[in-house]
Amino acid sequence: MARNTFLAGFTPLPYKVFTIASGLIGFNFLIFVLISLISRGLRFFLVSYFSYKFGDLFNEFMDKHGSKWFTIIGILIVIIGIVFYLIFKSNV
Repeated sequence: MARNTFLAGFTPLPYKVFTIASGLIGFNFLIFVLISLISRGLRFFLVSYFSYKFGDLFNEFMDKHGSKWFTIIGILIVIIGIVFYLIFKSNV
């Protein structure tokens, strides 16, 4: 559930659905808050930084392609996390 929550917080997936589902299944609240802070904070930080750096050009790009790119980046982050998990799990 942690990967799903991170993915929902970072991508344009409906975040409220994942927050409600986390509560229904009894997901650890502290872990949920930490994952939410990291994923949502990362997303909003990236958008604000690129808006500051590139201005209107970035805003136009986000209007056209933003959802697609945040989804791709979120999936890549989850895949990298799974790879690290599998590497460290096999070393233990």
